[in-house]
Amino acid sequence: MADSCNLNCTYCFNKNKSGEMLSKEEVFDFLNTMFDTFKDGKKYYVDLSGKGEPLLNLPLIEDISNYCAKKEKEIGKDIVVRFVTNGVLLTKNVSDKLHELKILYGVSIDGVKKVHDELRNKTYDLVKENVNQIAHKEFVGAACTLTNEVFSLKESLVELAKHFKTISYKFDRSKSF
Repeated sequence: MADSCNLNCTYCFNKNKSGEMLSKEEVFDFLNTMFDTFKDGKKYYVDLSGKGEPLLNLPLIEDISNYCAKKEKEIGKDIVVRFVTNGVLLTKNVSDKLHELKILYGVSIDGVKKVHDELRNKTYDLVKENVNQIAHKEFVGAACTLTNEVFSLKESLVELAKHFKTISYKFDRSKSF
């Protein structure tokens, strides 16, 4: 959806961001092609994650969600809109809007403060503050990236469970271990 980001994380796999964003027309054209191509699908997942920060274009997220809600009624099948955000732009108003739109989202937060701040521009406290003000936690989970940095998974799990009901751990895509 976006080839742009408000951070410059050390391990980002997209070092050459163009700053470009998809247009509403491009997204809707793709979605229509997907629905037409997979007519027998039981449920559709529209993942807005990609090579940048989705919340840089909240109006497009809202348009996509509204379009998918309309299409869901039209075709009689569930359509789940979701994405992962770095959490920096996740204000109370934004999280309330995402809840209203019934969007599922993950917040990138890498384990413990020391590791997260080394990798993600010292944003741990801001992201944690933004997550703590989310009223509807059933729509959000933690998305942790595992890197070569060493930290206790158990300590991380216990700490993040104070703020999230769902936590996922994935390996850093920019390196081989």
